[in-house]
Amino acid sequence: MREEQSQSSSGMSIGAISKATGIPTATLRTWERRYGFPSPERNGSGHRVYQPDVVDHLRLIDQALDAGHRASDIVSLDRSQLESLVDLSAIPEISDETNGNESPGAQPDTSASSMPASQAATTPQAEDDTSAGEDWLSAWMGAATSLNGDDLGRLFRNEWNRLGGLAFLQKRAAPFLANIGESWRDGELGIVHEHYASQTLRDFLSSQWRPLSDRSNGPKAVLATLPGEDHALGLHLAAVVLAMAGWQIIFLGPRTPLGDIVHASRVDGAGAVFLSIAAAFDPEEARDSLTALRRTVDSEVDLVAGGMGAPQDLEDIVRFDSLDAFYRWAEQRVGNS
Repeated sequence: MREEQSQSSSGMSIGAISKATGIPTATLRTWERRYGFPSPERNGSGHRVYQPDVVDHLRLIDQALDAGHRASDIVSLDRSQLESLVDLSAIPEISDETNGNESPGAQPDTSASSMPASQAATTPQAEDDTSAGEDWLSAWMGAATSLNGDDLGRLFRNEWNRLGGLAFLQKRAAPFLANIGESWRDGELGIVHEHYASQTLRDFLSSQWRPLSDRSNGPKAVLATLPGEDHALGLHLAAVVLAMAGWQIIFLGPRTPLGDIVHASRVDGAGAVFLSIAAAFDPEEARDSLTALRRTVDSEVDLVAGGMGAPQDLEDIVRFDSLDAFYRWAEQRVGNS
């Protein structure tokens, strides 16, 4: 028993595992929930720790991802299977010279995404150099311009698997939406391209958060927009963050009557109502609706308002300045439930 306790106490935290492998902590947690790996132990203090040999196993997975394999196909494989799958000598190591800072590029357009975007990276995942940063955006814009959903979906999946969910939202989805919006305003793209790109991204995000939500036993979050609000992409961004943190999603979608939002908030296990409010939404209407909801929704259910149109000075309305803060809150609420 003492030997087991000592071995467990010498394990590594998930942050240390992430730093050693370059794989985001959020991705590691997602893999654990989906595929059962990496599986932590509990040390003498009850903290979750991982044995050091997990690092080499995860590096093999990372190399297999770089080679084009999908996480769903490889994360559950054992080390010998991974070594057989991947010709390690044929996969070059990423050197520090090709692992520099990401190109500044376009800043996140929070009016398009209806969600805040953090200026800091959420994980120690390797960032792109200037050339790589230009390449991904060019490829995404090319697929959007040609209305090629198959290519765009594949590009989304590749970057999601490589970066993890939170980094995908911050480093890929938000800059992509900003670039789409700028190109439309400059007359380089038509409104059809903006609609198509947004819808394709919305469908992709939905395909990511729904399976996580379906398998979750965490608290329930009701996601909706106010009556008259058509922009629902922010809800899908929020759903990704919440589902990755272990929440169950009740997705009501756009233009939801206030009575329906209140009704949904009373289901067993409801912990929060999330409302996405775009910048163009009438500010007085937003204030009146939120005030009415806060009076009617049970006080134990958090009322969260996201997006550029969300009022910042209402009492008892939760707001976040970044996706990082949103994820930390969501994860903490699951831990306390």
